[in-house]
Amino acid sequence: MKDIYRLKIFFKASFGDKTIAMLFWVSNELPGKFQDVEAEFIKLCQSQKKS
Repeated sequence: MKDIYRLKIFFKASFGDKTIAMLFWVSNELPGKFQDVEAEFIKLCQSQKKS
């Protein structure tokens, strides 16, 4: 999750500069690859931006 923070540019673009958030991984299984988590985070940010 710490590495996902480097993608904060996507987060800020979607949720605004004044947004504060905490990210949690909620699953019994760890993801196979970091790229899977990264892709899901970007998808989350992009879906919020369209709303």
